[in-house]
Amino acid sequence: MKTLIATCLLALCGGAANAATILPIPVGYPTLLGASCGGVHVSTYVTGFDVNGNIAGEVYAWTRCGGSGRGGGYKSHTYSSWHSILWDFYGNFVLLPYDGTVPDPLFTATDAYGNTISDTPLASVDVVQIPPTAPNLNPPVTVPDVTGLDYLTAQDALTAAGFTIGGYTYVSSDTIHVDAIVSETPSGGTTATIQTLIYLMISSGPVPVDD
Repeated sequence: MKTLIATCLLALCGGAANAATILPIPVGYPTLLGASCGGVHVSTYVTGFDVNGNIAGEVYAWTRCGGSGRGGGYKSHTYSSWHSILWDFYGNFVLLPYDGTVPDPLFTATDAYGNTISDTPLASVDVVQIPPTAPNLNPPVTVPDVTGLDYLTAQDALTAAGFTIGGYTYVSSDTIHVDAIVSETPSGGTTATIQTLIYLMISSGPVPVDD
């Protein structure tokens, strides 16, 4: 089942992010800018999935520092920086040096498992997470048809296919020779998982005729 997570990428997300899982962003300074002054403005963008399936994106931060310079007059300096960032689906993140990717505010992507991310300009990213499907560790296989074979040959055939004999019963048969397989359950040619035990009916030969 798909789980839709409306995920906020900005410090101010408004009511649309109620009960949402937040993709956190790092503090603006000095982590991002190396300078501590003014109010830091931050924008984030998703840019895809990395090779491990984490959400990849970019962070842009900027601020302006001002003050009186020598000789009077007001001077200002703008600090800005780009960084790359990875989020996982649990809200953890790691900040990395900028990889040079130019973000697209309308970017969308889907990974190999069907997890989907879509950027909306300067506001939020929608994440649709589909957990990877567990592989079927017990696929059905065809049960070998061992009717007519002697017991040891039948056992070898079933073991080679991955099955185990759960038990056997002797029955009289006018058509199957002694110690050969009369029938099997499940029947040969049907499919079953290898955990299924195979039960055999073994010929004890014809019913004796009374003199």
